[in-house]
Amino acid sequence: MLKEENNGLYMPLLQTFVFVVIVILSLGVAAVPVSAELEWNSIAAERNVFRDIALNNQGLYVVVGNDGLIKTSYDLKKWTFQYSNTEESLFGCVWGNNKYVAVGFNGTILFSGNGVKWDYVQIEEEIDLTGITWGEGKFVAVGTTYGLTGTNDIRYILTSTDGTKWTIAKKVFGSFAWDAVDYINGQFIAYNSWDDLAISEDGVNWTIKKFNDDKRINSIIWDGKKYVALGDNSSIWTSVNALDWTPVQNNIQDGLYIDNLILYNDRYYAAAWFNSKMYVIVSEDLEHWKMAGEHGFENVSKMISTKGWLVTVGTYETVSMSKDGIKWDERKLFSTQLKKVVFNGEKVLAIGYDGTIMGNDGSGWEIIQENVMKQD
Repeated sequence: MLKEENNGLYMPLLQTFVFVVIVILSLGVAAVPVSAELEWNSIAAERNVFRDIALNNQGLYVVVGNDGLIKTSYDLKKWTFQYSNTEESLFGCVWGNNKYVAVGFNGTILFSGNGVKWDYVQIEEEIDLTGITWGEGKFVAVGTTYGLTGTNDIRYILTSTDGTKWTIAKKVFGSFAWDAVDYINGQFIAYNSWDDLAISEDGVNWTIKKFNDDKRINSIIWDGKKYVALGDNSSIWTSVNALDWTPVQNNIQDGLYIDNLILYNDRYYAAAWFNSKMYVIVSEDLEHWKMAGEHGFENVSKMISTKGWLVTVGTYETVSMSKDGIKWDERKLFSTQLKKVVFNGEKVLAIGYDGTIMGNDGSGWEIIQENVMKQD
């Protein structure tokens, strides 16, 4: 997966890693134990699909998902269904300007001040809205309307100060959607398209940055000095202003999908897809990467750093943790696919298909399955 420093050959150790993992599993030996300091609980969710989570300043969690699903909780144990006024799938939710705002398919925008009563915003375009963020006193959402041929799609960026009145800030004709938008170090950045980014300081005036090499941006962070972006085909870029990007030559094997970039203990960590598995890789300078341990994951949907831990979630019910980025404690819990994991400074919450996994400070691991209230 990584190129040999001297002769350009790929590292042969990966096959050894995979073989060792297979042998260990065949012998029934447990994963390398780690003294876990997060206690995990599972709350079953009756085949619901959770896609995003938001938290307000009173400590109320709101999760949103398919078919208009909205649930709320203060303690992460007892969850309550809320009536959402829609059966459209919801893909994003944020808290800002003293209200929650959720977005979804077919132009769906909902807002709520308390997480219980939700109002529906009607917009003319039936845009499939897949991402939303809050910054600089504005909500910014991204979405797409799809044409019949796949080449006449229309990408949209919408803005609102109060979550109730929305304006189209940018409309771009062509193919490939911006699936995500984040507010990073004073810049709104819309990304996850095949060949460009959209950047704005105020959410109103946008600049399109084309890469012209058919490489999608999958992940962007600010490391304290510069923006760092990961993309398809083993691509890495850096920028000081999010407008002018410089490619970084690296030793990752050409053609790999890399994602989930984070900074942990002054090192860059990412997930790379290779031979039907995801491997966590690590670098100090973005040029020279190595395997972060010998462990391959079925998938890594999201990776974050918490208080002294790296935490990954993915498919096949998997939550994995590491203190040093080398030894990983992998636990298979209840959800078939975990989509997102967040950390609020005290608690970790992972959400996904068929359930919610919650972790908080404790000693050892404890898995508790509890039935939640079914929707009438």
